Amino acid sequence: MEDDSGKKCLNAMLNIYRQQTNLGVLLPTTLTVPLGGFRQILEFLDKAPQMLPKHTKLMVALDKDVEEESLVDYKERNDHVMLALFERLKRQLMYLPWTPEVGLVELIRMDIALHEAKLKLYFGDNRIVIPANWASETVGLIKRPLRDACKIAVYQLGQSLEELLGKSNDRVREDLFNYLVLQTHETKQHNLVGFVARLIHS
Repeated sequence: MEDDSGKKCLNAMLNIYRQQTNLGVLLPTTLTVPLGGFRQILEFLDKAPQMLPKHTKLMVALDKDVEEESLVDYKERNDHVMLALFERLKRQLMYLPWTPEVGLVELIRMDIALHEAKLKLYFGDNRIVIPANWASETVGLIKRPLRDACKIAVYQLGQSLEELLGKSNDRVREDLFNYLVLQTHETKQHNLVGFVARLIHS
């Protein structure tokens, strides 16, 4: 994983996978670890076999923007070192359906009233209110400006929920990203069970 947001999403996906999988099947032990940016992840993957037990399997779940932007950037800059490293390690890389903060903002903004109602049920609190103009500053943005604006919007939403629900920042973020994963799974926008299966068993 690149960061804590991705880790929270992947942990939520693993929970869904465990629920959907035959309970008689012993699942492998999994550990999700945020490692930093794309370059740091590739460098870690390259060196990890020398540091970890031979039976350890390493796979990486990257944010969607890495697939869409980082590789293009390396090609434009003719960064042959990183491109060669990517080519050697690409079988260990998979991509989340979204960049977590962007995915959450786009999900809620599709129908703010609907998701306000669903979040009231999810958190069990009817006091939750999402302003109609929440995250409006993200509209029309792309790439890094979009990601940065979405992070701010998610932070603001999380902060309001912290104060309202009396939960820690970390727990609220975990709940919000779990909500994103559950909604993605329930609406069948992406096959998250298949994604985790490939991540674990490929």
